[in-house]
Amino acid sequence: FKLAQVLMQNGEHLSAAEELRRIISQDGRRHEWWTLLARCYRNSERWEDALETVEKAIKMGGDPAELDALHRETGFLRAKSLDSAGDSDAALRVLKSEFADREDFVPAHLLWARILEKQDRGEDAAEHLEKCYARSGVPLFLPSIEDLWIKRHEPNRMIRLYRKAVAEHPESLTVRMLFSNLLLRLGLIDESLDQLHELEESGSVTPLDAH
Repeated sequence: FKLAQVLMQNGEHLSAAEELRRIISQDGRRHEWWTLLARCYRNSERWEDALETVEKAIKMGGDPAELDALHRETGFLRAKSLDSAGDSDAALRVLKSEFADREDFVPAHLLWARILEKQDRGEDAAEHLEKCYARSGVPLFLPSIEDLWIKRHEPNRMIRLYRKAVAEHPESLTVRMLFSNLLLRLGLIDESLDQLHELEESGSVTPLDAH
């Protein structure tokens, strides 16, 4: 196991995997061995092996939080690799399989939307991210949604979304600043200033911050 750790640290991931498989064949009950093997497979871009090994590590009693993060990261990298290789349909299948109910993993859904946009499905991409934002409340989705609606010449869709977001999260500095920036982007200067003044009056920012 120590040899496998050293090999992995030196970037020799497949050699490390060989050592781990050898010791696992003698005693397969150590979850830390399975966890490290999963990391070796992930680093070697052997995505299927990595995902299967993560499941085995979970069954052996590995750290659920660590393994869940490893599983999500591996699924995302697998989809990204497929998309980079030109197989966007396969990448979408992976994303739907791994992240359909996991709106908290923002990079996967941003990739999902980018693939849809490349397939000339910009409206589907924007609506997908809107659903992710509605379910998670994570404002990181908002700039990408904004760009998608602006490209489709539908800024009113974004204005409505921001107004709803401000109403639901009036204390969110990020949401108000993004809304103000959109209004400024659209040339609605007075409306943008109104948002900044509301921020100032709410005490979220000081007058100097607003300027």
